[in-house]
Amino acid sequence: MPICTRCGSNVTEGARFCPNCGQPVGPVQVPPAPYVPPPKQSALPILLILLVIVVVAIVAIAAIGLFFVASQQTQGGVTMTVNDIAPYEGENVTGREWVVVEITMSNDRDYDLVISQIFFTLKSGGEDCSPVLTLTSEYPVPSSVAPGRSATFEMVFDIPEGSEPERLVFNNILSEVAVDL
Repeated sequence: MPICTRCGSNVTEGARFCPNCGQPVGPVQVPPAPYVPPPKQSALPILLILLVIVVVAIVAIAAIGLFFVASQQTQGGVTMTVNDIAPYEGENVTGREWVVVEITMSNDRDYDLVISQIFFTLKSGGEDCSPVLTLTSEYPVPSSVAPGRSATFEMVFDIPEGSEPERLVFNNILSEVAVDL
């Protein structure tokens, strides 16, 4: 015969509670806890992060594309591309800023494209600036570009101090090509 664990009274076989104190005896069945699903995570933060990544990628691609489109202009079979603009590292005798502009000229016409530094003007700080010298080391300025060919060369321009190059113009009377920088 079982004994109550609380009061020590005898409990009849098969009884679920002590007749003296009411203490449950035997195995007590506790109903299982109801299933509570975990809280749903909102997809909003992930979607926002993906949206930001997509927007940044589109803006970056557009900016890169805009740079290449803006740094190249074709007119009448002549294409001018500005490859690079950098400060001039040599001796400067004017007291103004000098910049080196790397230019590629392509000729898709049927005759030679005549090139001379007098045909180039760099707009900077509201001024039309002429080349002060051409570099003849790695990229010398050719006198012409043959049909179907390209030539890359560097020119040094004297620009107003603190200004940024805005526009490069090539004009040899037969062709005028301008590139906004």
